[in-house]
Amino acid sequence: MPIKLENKNLYPKNWNEISKDIRFNRADNRCEICGAINYSYVHKKSRELCLRDEDLAIQIVLTVAHLDHDPENCDYLNLKAMCQKCHNNYDSKHRADTRRNSKLKNQLSFSL
Repeated sequence: MPIKLENKNLYPKNWNEISKDIRFNRADNRCEICGAINYSYVHKKSRELCLRDEDLAIQIVLTVAHLDHDPENCDYLNLKAMCQKCHNNYDSKHRADTRRNSKLKNQLSFSL
């Protein structure tokens, strides 16, 4: 996943090297959840390998997920190479909680 500009300072200076090591060496260029091959093309609905020029083809791009959602914690046990779909699925509950907490924080409270 792309790093948001406001979070960039939370990552170590050697993040690119750490990320490459996880994706290409430890994970052997595959999603550590579903096994999708990095840079391959899959059919959008079936997730089966397909040709690049198919109408519904998407390219797999591996990302590195922080399992505890803390970008400062770059311990290799806390990192996992994931395709976009697995990374989004993994982060979905965390994102929903963050949105809900932001809304609650911005609401006014009244004492009766």
